[in-house]
Amino acid sequence: PSVPENPRPAVTAQEIDAVKPGIRGEQDVVRMIVEVMMSLIEVFGFQHQSVQNQAEHVSALWRSKLGDCTTRSAALSMLHNDLLFSHRTWLHAVHDAFPAGRSAAPANSAGQHLDEVCLYLCIWGEAGNVRFMPELLLFVFEAARQYYQQARRSPTVTDPYSAARGLAEGREQQAGAAHGDFLVYIIRPVYNRVFRETFTWNSTTHKPVFKFSGAAPKRVLNYDDFNEVFWDTNIMRRALFVGDAPGRPLLDVTEEQGGPDLFERLCEVNWDLMTTVNAKMYWETHSWFPLFASFGRVYVLHGIAFAGCLAARESLAWAYVGLPAPAISIAVELSA
Repeated sequence: PSVPENPRPAVTAQEIDAVKPGIRGEQDVVRMIVEVMMSLIEVFGFQHQSVQNQAEHVSALWRSKLGDCTTRSAALSMLHNDLLFSHRTWLHAVHDAFPAGRSAAPANSAGQHLDEVCLYLCIWGEAGNVRFMPELLLFVFEAARQYYQQARRSPTVTDPYSAARGLAEGREQQAGAAHGDFLVYIIRPVYNRVFRETFTWNSTTHKPVFKFSGAAPKRVLNYDDFNEVFWDTNIMRRALFVGDAPGRPLLDVTEEQGGPDLFERLCEVNWDLMTTVNAKMYWETHSWFPLFASFGRVYVLHGIAFAGCLAARESLAWAYVGLPAPAISIAVELSA
C-alpha cells in the first residue's frame, strides 16, 4: 500500500452525524471505516483479508448500536465503551507498566473512538488461539494504541518491526509495515511458545503431537499461565525479557529516554525466557479432591435434609399411631 505523506485527519463527530440515513449513508460510514483500516494496514501490517472481515464487523456492530441511539456518533461512543470496557479496567490496574511520558491519552473524540474500535478488532481478528489470553491481547492493544497515536502525528510511516528484521541502528528503514507483519512478528512468536510447551510437530504426518501420555504435568505453562503474566506489572517485569538470555526486562528497556516505543520492542521479546520460575502463579494438581470440593454445598444440604428427616421421624410416627380410628375411617372413605 502507498504510504501517506501527511497524517490522516481523524473523522469528527460532526462529519459522522452529517451522514444521511439510507444506503448512501451506509456507504459513507463504510468509507470512513475503510480509511481507518487502510491506515492500520500501513502502520501495523495487518492481513488484507482479515482487515476486510473486521471492517464488515465494525460496520455491523455500529449499525446495531444505532438502534439505541439518536445519532451515529453516540452509537459509536456506545460501541467503544462496550467493546473496550475491560481494557479500561485492566489499564487502571497496570497503568505503571507504561512510561508516563509516552502514555496515550484516553479517547475523547469520535475519531479516536473509531480508530480504537478498528484497531482492537484488527488485533483480535489476527490473534487466533491467542484470544484465549485476553489480558495479553489488552497489553498488545495498549502498546499498539500508543504507537498509533504517535504514528498519526508523524509526517511519515516508519517500520515498527525493523529490530526483528535485523536492521542495524541508523540504517534506512522501509516505509511502513509489510502485509502480514503483525502476524509474523507479534502473534506467531507467542503462539509458537505456547505450542512448544505441550506439543511437538510431527514432520511426517504434518500434525501436532501431544508431548505427554496423560495429563500435562503441573509444572507446564498453559494458556492461563501466560495470560496471568499480564495481570500485574511486577510479574511482567520478571517474566518479559528482550534479547538473548539472560535478557533485559522489557519494561525497563521501554522506560529509557529516547528509546523505541513499547510496541516496537514487542517483536524483540524472547518468549522462551518466560518459564515456570518467573511466570507460573498457580500449580495445577490432579486428584479426586476437587470433586468433593466442588459439590461440598450439595453434600452439606443433603446432610442437613437427612438429619431433619431423622429428627422429625419420631414425632411423625407418634402422630400417625395416635390418630383416632374414626378419623382414619373418614380419611379412607374420603379417599375412596
